[in-house]
This record gives sequence, C-alpha cells and structure tokens, in this order.
Amino acid sequence: MEKFEKILSVLDRSLGTRKKRHIAGGILMSISLMFGGFALTVITLNIGKDKIADINNTIPESKNKRIEDENKK
Repeated sequence: MEKFEKILSVLDRSLGTRKKRHIAGGILMSISLMFGGFALTVITLNIGKDKIADINNTIPESKNKRIEDENKK
C-alpha cells in the first residue's frame, strides 16, 4: 500500500499544473489512438485472410490443382 501512495504522490507533484495535465492527457490520447489503429489493422487483415480461405474452399478441387500448377510454372 505504501508503494501505491508513493506513486500517487509522484503523479500529484508531476501533474501539478494545468498545462502539465493537458500535455499528459494528449500523450495518453495519442497512445490509445495508436493502439486502436493497430487493432483495426489486425482485424482487417484477419478478415482478408478469411475471405481468401473461403474463396479457395469454393473453387472445385480440379480447378484448384490447375491454378497451383500454373503458379508453379
């Protein structure tokens, strides 16, 4: 519990002015938007992989082998 009080004390002293709080809030917002963008990118990439897998599953096996043979050449 003592460590928690020390952390709060340090935060209280370091964010003592309105300007410092404003800067810290801007930094936190920027970080959260960055991680939100990363999450959106990962979700979008996973959806793309699922669509490709669905397309490959809908192609008949004979056509799928022919496409793979053409890609090897």
